[in-house]
Amino acid sequence: MARTPSEVLEKVKTTIADRGRQHGNYVENLNNIADLQSSFLGQRLQGSQAAISTALLKVSRIACGSFNIDDYQDAIGY
Repeated sequence: MARTPSEVLEKVKTTIADRGRQHGNYVENLNNIADLQSSFLGQRLQGSQAAISTALLKVSRIACGSFNIDDYQDAIGY
C-alpha cells in the first residue's frame, strides 16, 4: 500500500494507465459521462465537470466512511 505522497502519486499514475487500457481514453470517457449527466439534469456539462463530480463522490466517501486509501487515490486521479 502506498504511504508517502510520491508513492500515492506513482500508484495514481499506474491506476490511470490501467484504467485507460480497460475503459478507453479518459477524456472521451469523461465527455461521455458529461453527456449522460447533461441529459439527466437537463443542462449542459463539460467533461471537466464530470471529473469534478466524480472526485466529489470520492470526497463524500472519505468524509462518511472508514479510511480507504483507494478513495484518496481515485479522487486524485479524477
